[in-house]
Amino acid sequence: GMSSPPQTSAGDDGSLSNAAAAVSPMLSIIVVRNLYDSKLLYAVRSSCTFFELTVSSATTLARSGDEHEIVVRPNLTKIRERWNFIKKEKYVEEHLTIYNRAIPREFYWVRLRLSFGGAQEFSASIHRRDLAFSSLEDVVARFLPRFAQFWSVFKRPRVTGSGADSIAIAIASSGDHESAEQMLATIAQRRLQAEGESESQATWLRRLKLASQMPEYDDLLFEMHYAVDELKFYALRDASNAVVQLAEVLFSFVFKHSVFSLFLHAPAPRRTEDPSPPAPSSSSLTVSTPTAPDLELPDALLPFAKQLTHFLSYFPEHSKPTAVLREFQHKLSIYQIGRTSQGPNTNAVPQASPRGGSKPAK
Repeated sequence: GMSSPPQTSAGDDGSLSNAAAAVSPMLSIIVVRNLYDSKLLYAVRSSCTFFELTVSSATTLARSGDEHEIVVRPNLTKIRERWNFIKKEKYVEEHLTIYNRAIPREFYWVRLRLSFGGAQEFSASIHRRDLAFSSLEDVVARFLPRFAQFWSVFKRPRVTGSGADSIAIAIASSGDHESAEQMLATIAQRRLQAEGESESQATWLRRLKLASQMPEYDDLLFEMHYAVDELKFYALRDASNAVVQLAEVLFSFVFKHSVFSLFLHAPAPRRTEDPSPPAPSSSSLTVSTPTAPDLELPDALLPFAKQLTHFLSYFPEHSKPTAVLREFQHKLSIYQIGRTSQGPNTNAVPQASPRGGSKPAK
């Protein structure tokens, strides 16, 4: 909620002669207000280049009605550095995100716009060469090592179907299914003997359950929310599928981590035959349906799988750019049969509203 873009003026030669005097207004204020009856912890995320944010160091609103201000100013240094770019594009649009830290699915996108020469038409489209795409890549790049570091202490020893086992699968693909399974089982057995694995699957799953009780877990999941929200924001405006490909990088890294290998590489779930007799006009083939496997996706991993489902919900059509992501979704969904998700919180949400000068920046 910010109403009009800051305007810039240039000298006769089209250069930014005096940035401090040329940008108007010089700041805008966003108000974050607690509408809950209890305290609210919020978080602000931004990868803006042309705007600077001043956010309170304490992002907790203790009582209902308490307020904090976020001050937004044009980044004059960056405007000077990229003046030729701004002059050519006529406008730029960036955004910041305000989250309810306890419930990350409650958030606001606040668009920040800078125009040159009175331009009023804005587009949030994105291309690989855009500054926004570079910033998006940085968001993903910062998340990946953080994800790997957190789960490093929970790594599951290599299992059948991961890594070099794909070679065995390829070799056995020319034979029947049983020979492939036998080959993979033999590889797994030899690997266990070679590595001297002492932790059982049950022990590992119990230890994995403790992961969600760690403070760092909530931080990691929150950063996953932010990365996916940023991908979603730009993917809906991307005609080249570059953002979807970046999403594939993120989710491939996450789901190819060893903590997910037990579920992505496990044998297909058993199938049950449909007891109802076939219709007279149908073929005599037996109808079978997958059943829930004995193993369920642990609670600590389930939210990461749901982030993929959430992202793909914005792309209901099945297309080639999302094929890899849908394959991940299909494999993981087998281990979520019968699992129910908690619905969204419908209580009042934190309010972000503009306040300040008569011409707040948009």
